[in-house]
Amino acid sequence: MDYLITEFGIRKDGTTFWGSILITALHNDAGDVIGYTKLTRELRDNEIE
Repeated sequence: MDYLITEFGIRKDGTTFWGSILITALHNDAGDVIGYTKLTRELRDNEIE
């Protein structure tokens, strides 16, 4: 199952940005959750509604 959220993020330099965050569970062959991936994408002004 994937989770997609949109929220403010913080860069290493302390500035903030509006971003889309996708979190996905990783499963082994037995179907057990063994980890997660997180992908953060900065949204541009024309992508924010």
